[in-house]
Amino acid sequence: MPDTTEWNRLSSALAGLHRALIERVRRDYEREKGRVAGPTHFLRLLMEDPYFAWLRPLSELMANIDQLREFEAPARDEVATAVRSVVEQLIAAPSAEPASAEFTRHYWPLMLEEPEVTMAHAGVKQSIAAWPAPAEGGAARLLHERHVLSEMVRHHANRTRH
Repeated sequence: MPDTTEWNRLSSALAGLHRALIERVRRDYEREKGRVAGPTHFLRLLMEDPYFAWLRPLSELMANIDQLREFEAPARDEVATAVRSVVEQLIAAPSAEPASAEFTRHYWPLMLEEPEVTMAHAGVKQSIAAWPAPAEGGAARLLHERHVLSEMVRHHANRTRH
């Protein structure tokens, strides 16, 4: 099972991918719509503007993984296969059953044409390669694994509040 170092490596690789995507999409946005007024304005755009909505599945996955990596080892081990599956499905090449069709539609052209995104993609793939492999199962399995991740995060958050 992945140890703390491997969880941190995955988190860092996803952050690098996110950063590379955001830098490219910001340039595209500014070319199409004009200059962003500053970091606060850009953060608001990332969170609220439809132009950036396709990035939110990656942002949410990163938040979930950052929460999960704080769990004790047995709880992390419980979801390690689901984490690998969800990460792989999100960044997978276009298929009949993409994890997020909107994400895939925007992501793959950037992955193929933007060297920083390509390198970050490779880093994510490398960081997850040694994790337990998911079983076959298609869309139903993926939905179940996403649900497992969300429930683990929600359950842990509720426990720490009480």
